Amino acid sequence: MFAYVLDYFVKRKMPIDTYTNTTNNYGWLQFYERAFSVMTWFPISFFNPNAYDYVFVLTDDDNGYSPFWNSKACVIVVEHNGKRQLKLNSYYTLQTREFKLRSPPSDPATWVIPVWNNPFYKKFDELTVLSIGNASNRINLPSLFKNFNDIQFILVDRHMNVHSDKPNITRYNSLDASKLVELAGRAHYIVFWPTSSFSQDHKDTSMSGSFPLAYSVGTPLIMPESFIHPLGLDGIVGIEDSIHLEKPSENLYSRFLVQREKLLERRDTVFDLIVKDKP
Repeated sequence: MFAYVLDYFVKRKMPIDTYTNTTNNYGWLQFYERAFSVMTWFPISFFNPNAYDYVFVLTDDDNGYSPFWNSKACVIVVEHNGKRQLKLNSYYTLQTREFKLRSPPSDPATWVIPVWNNPFYKKFDELTVLSIGNASNRINLPSLFKNFNDIQFILVDRHMNVHSDKPNITRYNSLDASKLVELAGRAHYIVFWPTSSFSQDHKDTSMSGSFPLAYSVGTPLIMPESFIHPLGLDGIVGIEDSIHLEKPSENLYSRFLVQREKLLERRDTVFDLIVKDKP
């Protein structure tokens, strides 16, 4: 969530300060320091919203911002769930995707998938699929991929049993962010497969973090066929029952990169609309 905002401000050569807790960050802060030249992470206790024209609150249910709502700053709140509309006293609200089921649906000028322009990596020589998050522990990979034995799988989670009885499955627990981004960029696909009611919500009302990561690092997504239309994105491989997987075709990858560019352009257009002289 930091990345797409920092990427925009670096691109526009505009100053931005960042406030956050620094514990249990899994190397993300160090990744941002290298990627976006962030020199200082200010502690929350130093925060004075009246020193700023604009403040991005990157998670709508972050109660830590409660003491600051009466400030002079224009607050931009990022909403993460179409079922949860908190009616906060904000200058602008953004959604992490288009919430089509919300009544009324998301305004076209307010949803921005949090994609950043990460450099691309050289892909692995062998066909490789990455899965991220706790759902990775429960995906029945042999049932999804007819040529399971021909694919290298990388499974990543913060709380994962790293033991694997399959020679083509590598598991990582609490992987450093820079290594995670590299593996995601070197894989040929990132697979998302819902194995819980929480992940089922990513079909219409929320979004897995693997979606924007995939477009950021240049790695096409694999997901259930039924998820593709609600998400409204191109360059995705859909699975109905199972699939014989090959490396991305030139056509698929071209469509994926076109969609990636559209998402980056959308972010810049919407942010340009927001970050202007204060009213």
